[in-house]
Amino acid sequence: MRHLTRLDHGLVLVDDLTAARDAYARLGFVLSSRGDHGAEMGTANHTVMFDDTYLELLLVVNPTPFNSEFQQAPKGLIAVALHADDADAAVAEVREAGVTATDPFTVSRDVLLPDGSKAEVTFRTSIFDQVGRSPLRLFCSQSLTPQHVWTPPMMAHPNTAHTIQRIGVVTDGKDLGLSEVFGDIPIVALDPDDYTAADRVVVTLTVRDIAQAKDLLLDSQVRLRETDNGIVVPPEEACGVTLELTERP
Repeated sequence: MRHLTRLDHGLVLVDDLTAARDAYARLGFVLSSRGDHGAEMGTANHTVMFDDTYLELLLVVNPTPFNSEFQQAPKGLIAVALHADDADAAVAEVREAGVTATDPFTVSRDVLLPDGSKAEVTFRTSIFDQVGRSPLRLFCSQSLTPQHVWTPPMMAHPNTAHTIQRIGVVTDGKDLGLSEVFGDIPIVALDPDDYTAADRVVVTLTVRDIAQAKDLLLDSQVRLRETDNGIVVPPEEACGVTLELTERP
């Protein structure tokens, strides 16, 4: 699709935002200050920013109609945003492809910038009905204030992570049926024979220095396992998400 160009971010639902922040800091990530989405949304977050993608740790603070879907959802990565260069045009495209999508709406929150000043960040978002066989909710996100979201100090992670390479669902290995609508997006089905029973959703992150990442994790006494592709951090260490670290300078 012309207006949905890549992954934007993965949404990780947590039940304790402070504990989630501390868990990801222990894994060698820099996290944003807490952001509150306002009374209507009833949610708050911390983000882990990469070069062109990010992970969002999300907490339901107060139950509202807007967050009703999250209230009973399992903790872990439950949704993926696709990056929209124009949310209204992207919604028109997905509707033309037969996908039901909400009208785009605006989401804002205040952030504390690395220099200590505050700014408001704003996004245009649309939520899609289920597509294909993916258990993950898909939506699109257009950042209207990217200069306040992707700031260099927030992307300088001690573990050297710099982008989300793919998001995988451990399933029966069958195609998730997303390419028919969205083309070649890196949300894939993974063979359960390659993972443990605890692995449900696997986020593959590229790091610039796998040895540095490994040393940091071991120093933090993080449980991990090594594979031919790099390092795997189990879901109990990362708020229900399996993290797979692979080296790419």
